[in-house]
Amino acid sequence: DDDGRELFDLPDAPRPDPETPAPPRFLPEFDNLMVGHVDRTRVMAGTDRKRVITGSLVRATLLLDGVVRGTWTIKRDKDVATLTVELFSALSAADRTAAGEEAARLLAFTSPDAQTHDIRFVPAGEPGTHRMSLR
Repeated sequence: DDDGRELFDLPDAPRPDPETPAPPRFLPEFDNLMVGHVDRTRVMAGTDRKRVITGSLVRATLLLDGVVRGTWTIKRDKDVATLTVELFSALSAADRTAAGEEAARLLAFTSPDAQTHDIRFVPAGEPGTHRMSLR
């Protein structure tokens, strides 16, 4: 690499077109992408590192186009499962829609018995939330 370290790769492996966007992904707490790399700058801004990694805690993260854009939690209250995404910066309408669709799939997987799935985007530095309720 640029720092002279030996890297291991599969040089003949097929690669997607560099312009292909990565789909939104909700990574769990302590995901290997966050804990298994010395240099995380390819996926997370240095300023966001302290929001994701606090002491020995590594929070669950939202990736948009392969970059950490926020953290998330799921809370259960009786028959309501709420996924709250704390955003590090504002999202475009297209990114919010794509993240909302992936969030709905995550809630369907983690809380299939909940009568209501509630998705909340909490914008960075802004009061209030943007909510999506799914039944």
